[in-house]
Amino acid sequence: MEIGGNGGSTQRYYQHMSSNLDFDINQSGEDGERGEDCGKITINNSLIVNAYGGAGGSGGKYENIAGSSGTGGGGYPAAGIGGGGAGAGAGMHIQGGGGYSPGVCQVTSDGTQFHNGTYGSVPELYAEGNSGGAYFSESKYDNRIYTEPIAGAIGGQGGMNGSDWWKDSGGDGGMAGQGGEIIVSSQATVNAYNGNECTLKETDSGYYYKPLEIFAQNGIHRAVYKNNLWWDVMDTRKITFFEELWGKNNLTAEAYATKIANQLTEMKNVKVKDAYNTTPLKYTYNGKEYDVGYGIGSGAGYIELSNGTYTVAESMN
Repeated sequence: MEIGGNGGSTQRYYQHMSSNLDFDINQSGEDGERGEDCGKITINNSLIVNAYGGAGGSGGKYENIAGSSGTGGGGYPAAGIGGGGAGAGAGMHIQGGGGYSPGVCQVTSDGTQFHNGTYGSVPELYAEGNSGGAYFSESKYDNRIYTEPIAGAIGGQGGMNGSDWWKDSGGDGGMAGQGGEIIVSSQATVNAYNGNECTLKETDSGYYYKPLEIFAQNGIHRAVYKNNLWWDVMDTRKITFFEELWGKNNLTAEAYATKIANQLTEMKNVKVKDAYNTTPLKYTYNGKEYDVGYGIGSGAGYIELSNGTYTVAESMN
């Protein structure tokens, strides 16, 4: 069983005609939807609970198909007890969307596949554009075509690129569902496992069953980036969105100084929030402190916020 929030959806794309003559069309894949927060969960008496989070989907895959468009990324795994996994970003034109596993860009030769929150074994990516970022690695690209792409950040940012007549980007991965208020009887037994790290076939190896070690559950919150394709104008994640998450005083000066890109030389990646660490989830019982460990807390996503709380109670009404 899985206890907690549901996963987010992968989004489609939108496009708008540019009012600036330097670009005829601006296009952007939408960002993935948020995973559902966990809420309050009480486990009473001498129950034995085995909880397994949902696994994330594989990223887009193309093999030796010329002229293929960019695809969306793969969805993120959920916590065993806690937040749902985030949805992946949509692909756009030749840019792959960001996600747990990245979406591929438009392939021109020697196709590739991505899995397990990173890239496959293909040593070199021949592509027109930029793949999305993955949970464990930033995007890959081929800079022989058009301008040098802006790499999608680790964690699941969408790819971005442009030419003299267009600019576009894949959507970023979504925000993970937050951990809940978990209250457990001291007589209960709880075994919680995050969704699978591996997205390959069950027959590949026992590695298929390895739970994902979600970064936020280990107290790691990586820097969050957003490109300036539609900065604070058309994006759903405007500066106010990030202020609501972390507060005005916790965003970067670069975020407040950034303007929407009106020409190729202005295209860039913007660090909205610096990396930071939090204390992994712990609980106190009989005067001693214990680590909760992986399996309980935040789901996986491009943005991961809170693991919630975990309390072991001697007696429960």
